[in-house]
Amino acid sequence: MTAPDAALAARAHALRDAVGASAAGAAALVCYSSGRHFLTEADPVWWLTRLRPLGPTAAAVAPDGTVTLFVEPVQDLPRAAEAAPGAEVRPGGLGALEGWRRSRVPAGEAVALWGGHKLVGRSAAALAAALGGLAVVDEACEGVSRRRDAPDVACLEAATRLAVEAEAAFRAAARPGAAEYEVAAAVRRELRRRGAGDVFLLVSSSQHNVALHPPTERVLAEGDVLLLELSPSVDGMYTQLCRTAVVGAAPSRLRADYDLLTASLVAGAAACRPDAVVGDVVAAMDGVLAAGGYGDFCRPPHMRARGHGLGLAASAPGDLTRDNERRLVEGDVFVLHPNQYLPDSGYLLCGEPLIVTADGGRPLTGGFAPLAEVGEGW
Repeated sequence: MTAPDAALAARAHALRDAVGASAAGAAALVCYSSGRHFLTEADPVWWLTRLRPLGPTAAAVAPDGTVTLFVEPVQDLPRAAEAAPGAEVRPGGLGALEGWRRSRVPAGEAVALWGGHKLVGRSAAALAAALGGLAVVDEACEGVSRRRDAPDVACLEAATRLAVEAEAAFRAAARPGAAEYEVAAAVRRELRRRGAGDVFLLVSSSQHNVALHPPTERVLAEGDVLLLELSPSVDGMYTQLCRTAVVGAAPSRLRADYDLLTASLVAGAAACRPDAVVGDVVAAMDGVLAAGGYGDFCRPPHMRARGHGLGLAASAPGDLTRDNERRLVEGDVFVLHPNQYLPDSGYLLCGEPLIVTADGGRPLTGGFAPLAEVGEGW
């Protein structure tokens, strides 16, 4: 899904207006990407242009809203031009920004930077040599990118559809005698076959899990509790599902504990309204578990967070923890999961990707997945 001219122009003007209204008061903006991409972080160049950089790359927004994309190596110029048809694509890397500033930014006008926290070493030196000191405006820019526009939502929905469809491969592969890595390979293969980009995937199994980890050579057996964290991307946008399955019939205690986690998830989703404080959403989820007798387990080391942001558009709202005082905005997207260890059932996964609406968090999957029973005959 390339960025149409209209979408790129709308994003560029929104960013320019945001940095102009910020404390930096800048007339122009440089978006920086290190070329390293993480499922919980924003990539400014990708969000603006839909180019997923291979290395240090800058997309410069001039005061008139025009976008110039500086790309290295030169062999990557055709791909960049295809990804961002509304941008002017130039070779030269970060050093070429000096000429851009002289020709596109009036003398005396400030230039701001989105992505400064990713600058290290030679890239930081090259940018400083080309542009001098820059005000970092990551918060102002993520205030724009976290409100997902139609192209962003289309990518999210496509990635989520792929993840849901890949669950069938997970259930089919999860049977006694299969190794964890074989289950993971079957899921990854199905996602790639259906057109997914990057796939972050964790598969764990045990009669009593104490944590989630990458797949190993452990062989599944009857009665195992199998955990799946699945995070595919489409055109750079990530989603995430958290699933728990039992090899064979689920014991009543395990089913009751999983139902409690689901109730916590539903309560959290209902609390995910515009202007809600993240810590209050977490408190609503923890309250359900505390009412079920697990209040002492709603803290580390039994759990880490009740969810986190999904890139590459924005990292907001960050990790969903009790001490996160950020407020949600309509259009925020993140995974919400009450994943944690419970004494009788072990560590369990239960989570969906949500988008914040006026009526609460809407699961992009369309609902809340039940505990699954897998293996021969199930």
